[in-house]
Amino acid sequence: MFIELRLLLALAAMFLLPGGALLAMSSLWPRWQGFPRIGIIIGLSGAFYPVLFYTLRFWLPTVRLNAPIMAALLVLCALVMMVRLRGQWRQLLALDELEWCAVTLLGITLFSRLWFAHLHPYPAWTDSLHHALLTRMTAEQGQLAHSLEPYFPITMDMYHLGLYAHAATLQWLAGVSSHMALVWSAQALNGLCGVGVYLALDVLIFQNAPGQAAWVRRSGALVGAATAGLFLHQPALYANWGRYTQGASQSLLLITWVVTLHTVADWGGGIVNTSPTHSSDRTGKRIDERIDVPGTSRRSNIAWGALFSGLLTAGVFLIHFRVAAFYAPLLAIGILAILWRRRGRALAAAIAGAIAVGAMSLFFILPVLWTALNRYITLHRTPQTMLTPAQVAEIVRTYYSFTWDGFPYLIGISWWMAALVALLALVGLWRRNPLTIQSVLWMAALYGMGMLYLLNIPMLRITNLGAVLILFYLPIGLCAGAGITEIVQMVSDHWQPDWQRRASLGMAALVLILALPAARLRINTVEPFRFFVQPGDLAAMRWINEHTPPDATFAINTYFWLANAPHGTDGGYWIPYFTGRHTTTSAMPLNAADFDYQEQIFNESHAVEALKTDPSALDTLYDMGIEYIYLGVLGGNFDPPGLDLAQLRQSPRVEVLYAQDGVAILRILPP
Repeated sequence: MFIELRLLLALAAMFLLPGGALLAMSSLWPRWQGFPRIGIIIGLSGAFYPVLFYTLRFWLPTVRLNAPIMAALLVLCALVMMVRLRGQWRQLLALDELEWCAVTLLGITLFSRLWFAHLHPYPAWTDSLHHALLTRMTAEQGQLAHSLEPYFPITMDMYHLGLYAHAATLQWLAGVSSHMALVWSAQALNGLCGVGVYLALDVLIFQNAPGQAAWVRRSGALVGAATAGLFLHQPALYANWGRYTQGASQSLLLITWVVTLHTVADWGGGIVNTSPTHSSDRTGKRIDERIDVPGTSRRSNIAWGALFSGLLTAGVFLIHFRVAAFYAPLLAIGILAILWRRRGRALAAAIAGAIAVGAMSLFFILPVLWTALNRYITLHRTPQTMLTPAQVAEIVRTYYSFTWDGFPYLIGISWWMAALVALLALVGLWRRNPLTIQSVLWMAALYGMGMLYLLNIPMLRITNLGAVLILFYLPIGLCAGAGITEIVQMVSDHWQPDWQRRASLGMAALVLILALPAARLRINTVEPFRFFVQPGDLAAMRWINEHTPPDATFAINTYFWLANAPHGTDGGYWIPYFTGRHTTTSAMPLNAADFDYQEQIFNESHAVEALKTDPSALDTLYDMGIEYIYLGVLGGNFDPPGLDLAQLRQSPRVEVLYAQDGVAILRILPP
């Protein structure tokens, strides 16, 4: 409990202090009020770490960060806030009733994710291995790693490393292991997934009609945030897949969108007062014109807006490159909508704002953009593979093609809820709600990106449909919230103001009541076969450290997810992390390694596969220099039958060294 208390305090400092200091130093502090201000602070803090780590690695490669430096940096952020916000601290808590409901909903969502981390401290599935290794390497080296060496000879030039800036910082501040820092930081970011949905539904410039009450849009914002964060089983299911980087980047996506669109509109002379309907304005009337805040200048506002938009956009990109590609069509749709509204003299200024945001974003992502693009083009222009044309075709079919019956699982929605969201989307379209229209267009664009493989142009295969579908919880949350907003608006047109507010509070209470069982479902959404590391494996890892040489190599239960992607299926897959020893598989970014190493891993993995049914494969493994076999607790549960201990014991070439708590470690003897 003391360790987890340190984790909670460190996470609170990490996600409040840097963004709070940046916003307090800017002229935009008065512009964002109530819960949206908290959301912007969280977003800026989330983008701060990847931008800081990448910038230092590129411009000051000799600088190494560590626990004292990061702690001092957060203390400095706290001091900046104390100085800049003297006498204004009450503003942070000056929320109206519905905004307090939003804070409560955010707390419930975060609790569901962090309690899951409490119950499952070891990360699940295959990607988690290199996530944990990169977290450890970042913490040990004080900067983002260029490769996975000494664990695997795999370059990281084409891989997004921003999440490990969060995880390493948490490891330093809380004094915990790398895998625990990874799980808690990733789950905290996952729990923030509804913040951007709420902001888009509450304060987005073109979302609401003039004269719409604040409680109307905040009712819809609560529903949208609850839908994205709790009512769907995505993105909570990401924890079962080790899909930490994509989820972390998506938590910033809509916050980035909101800030960027406001910045572009501000350049064009549009709405810059983002929260004119705060608790002091109980009528909640929206003012569809630019409102200047005393003590600030418009030039200062647009400069800070461009800086924040660039920082947030870079954060999305640096945490997950592909999510930045998913964000691009939504950003384009939103900017086009603003430019359409700004026809006339303000059009050129709005275009200039979009260019300024793009230039600022490019500056922040420059440290990685060129190397990543160069590596991507090289891999797709001159691919090296030992696979047959039939195997390549099978990979394309397996990786890119999905059947309709798998959509509900990937999207994270039941059929009845899909029908309900579709109905709400139809209401929004009927009422010409701009956010509904843009969300539907975004989903169509994303689906098109997932189908680009049909063009048979390797350079355009930037993603598969599965990665697209698991993102749909965001546009679904927007459609659900916008539809509720329109329904509440239609009903409220016939009610007195007092009854309107009572009805809005009643709806908020209903959302919170439904959020409680939904949070329990999210906590219990577990796919046990994906959690490779079991207590018996931990004891075996200690034995390996004490009784095997540091250069030992272990054959482990292996499964070929694709013809070019072997991975382990039990705790043996984690031997490199816990012991530093080698295994017959590698990390999942194997395609970024040299061809010779890929060939070595394929041959060793195929030999292990053959050992499941052919004892003579022991000769092959021994000739490859593999001396040990590890059978984990989960064994062949995922890919039966797996390596059979009883069968292997019958061979005179095998000696059982360790057999305890469901784990067996064998030695392959010489002929």
